[in-house]
Amino acid sequence: SGIANSGNRERAKVLLEAATVIDPTNPNPPYTLAGYYWADDQERSVALYRTALAIGGLDPFYQKFAEGRVALVEGSLEEAAKAFEDALVVRPEHGETLTALATILNRLGRPDEARQYLQRAVELSPDPFRSLIELGQLLLEQGAYPEAVQSLQQAVALRADRPNAFALLAQAYAGDSQPEQAVLAWQQAVTLSPENAFYIIQLGDALLASGDNDGAVKAYRQGLQLNPDSSYARHQLQALGVTP
Repeated sequence: SGIANSGNRERAKVLLEAATVIDPTNPNPPYTLAGYYWADDQERSVALYRTALAIGGLDPFYQKFAEGRVALVEGSLEEAAKAFEDALVVRPEHGETLTALATILNRLGRPDEARQYLQRAVELSPDPFRSLIELGQLLLEQGAYPEAVQSLQQAVALRADRPNAFALLAQAYAGDSQPEQAVLAWQQAVTLSPENAFYIIQLGDALLASGDNDGAVKAYRQGLQLNPDSSYARHQLQALGVTP
């Protein structure tokens, strides 16, 4: 754990794998490993959570958190929500659990509850980036564009290297009738992900909305170069009276 906290998660994984062999009756090493694998290999992560649950003896919070993640991957959203709610009874300020529960509630068609949990996560988490992104996306879906802009501005201030954050911010600006700001946000997304045809074509739309037809044509053509199958970019060029 000390090595992981210092930033060397790969070395920590090796040690935890060794710990599971040394003491296969201890649920904590597979539980911790499961968390390390969650973002990149959910199949492996869920297998480790199941191992920890089968051994038994987990801390009550870890028990419910593991049950929630397993149920989520299995598609049992109601069960996952209940498990995360139970986990929050033990640790009501755990930001990752608040965000996970909010995501599930939104998928269950309960966006207002999801929004409340995400706002709590933003307030309580020492690193609220993911919660801000989730909150911004939820606000976008609800058409609350000024609030979405505010949330996503905070997100990009924390992580200026995430193109998806700038893409969401651009959509929020567009919804809030700020086309020039939308252009700037799409440009930043394209800078961070220059091979993403979707971002470039969306930049074309933002340029068009801001009155820069020449810039829009350039962006649509660039998007077509990256994705020749984009009928949308082709249609936009034709609508502007130029050849694709």
